[in-house]
Amino acid sequence: MLPIALSLLTSFPLPAAGNPLLVSTADFDLITSPDDLIVLGFGAEDVPIEIGRLTGIAGATALAADREIALVALPADSLLVVGLASSTAPEVLGGLRVDQDAGAIASAALQGDRGFLLTEGGRLDILGLSDPTDPTLLGSWETEADTYSGGFVAAGEAGAAYLALRDPEGINHLDVIDAADPVEPELVTRLELGWNWFEEASISGIARTGTTLLTPYNDSPMSACGFAAWDLRDPLWPELRWSWDTGADTESIQAIGLTIADSLAVFLQHQPMRNTTSLTRRWLSDREYISIPVSTALGALAISAAPGRLAVLADRFPARLLRYHNPPPNPVARRRRWL
Repeated sequence: MLPIALSLLTSFPLPAAGNPLLVSTADFDLITSPDDLIVLGFGAEDVPIEIGRLTGIAGATALAADREIALVALPADSLLVVGLASSTAPEVLGGLRVDQDAGAIASAALQGDRGFLLTEGGRLDILGLSDPTDPTLLGSWETEADTYSGGFVAAGEAGAAYLALRDPEGINHLDVIDAADPVEPELVTRLELGWNWFEEASISGIARTGTTLLTPYNDSPMSACGFAAWDLRDPLWPELRWSWDTGADTESIQAIGLTIADSLAVFLQHQPMRNTTSLTRRWLSDREYISIPVSTALGALAISAAPGRLAVLADRFPARLLRYHNPPPNPVARRRRWL
């Protein structure tokens, strides 16, 4: 097997409150600092280097990117549409203010000319982005569950939206919303996701690519949260393909995030007692999983992926971006560099 190459970046200090955000695309990684949106390209041996920066993005709460635009949610219940056609010169194209009664935007997703926002108050807002300079609110859906303790949204084909929600009463579920008619979105089905959940600070708790959806999943109230793969060949009727349990109790494992890298499901977890962080990778076809130590005493915050690579955002003082290339094989740390 070919090795995985590892590249490392230090870039900026972060305040004690709030986490930086991370989204990967085929051409670059996007991260947020306390005040800016930063575009990271590829230097020698693919070491992350800053190629663009948009200032004035203070305290972003959610981030999504698709093709040439990104959605950036801000604490003051407002949303910015950022143009990425020139990755070296990102620019604000338009904006929208969200109803403050719904709380801050906790999670965001993009699919074509539609945007999806999940608020802390548990409302799904559906946006029209056919003109990025003038984003419009097309419709909303009340989930009947707040997301203050965790909630994530992913966008699918045929107008589908997937909401992984943690109910305050301990009933976790996946809501599938048919938003083909955004003015009158409908709940198609609600699927149970078990008991325990990801860490409250997690920002990457759902992922979709093609006909596969990954969500938090747990079938035992005594064990830490794992994850599940759902088949989306019918976008509105997911079928459980398989689930994976950490096999550990909630004090031993903290679930941080998950993503899909090529043909692999990737799960980021922290072991507080050992003070170590690791990536568990499992083939989407349900083959054996492989566990990869990321770094001892690494304060991992978020995970994302693009074809051929993984990205892990770690620590706050300062933040670091780790890139893992060629995800399927066993890893060998080939390079580390601090900038």
